Amino acid sequence: MRARPGRARRSERSLAVRATKRIAGGVEGDGRVPSEETGWRITADEQAVVLASADAVEGPRAFAEKRQPVWQDR
Repeated sequence: MRARPGRARRSERSLAVRATKRIAGGVEGDGRVPSEETGWRITADEQAVVLASADAVEGPRAFAEKRQPVWQDR
């Protein structure tokens, strides 16, 4: 089953969405991070988690094998 463009199923987006929310959580109410260094640190930390996930391996592998990815949210 394919999701409509721009409408990924929950399991397909949860790792990235959670990381994005944690990054945004470091933003103050006026839309600024306490410092640029803090913003980049939070982003780098979350990127490392996502890139180390099994899903980060599954996506390119599924693409190369011309099949739909099987996301495992880990």
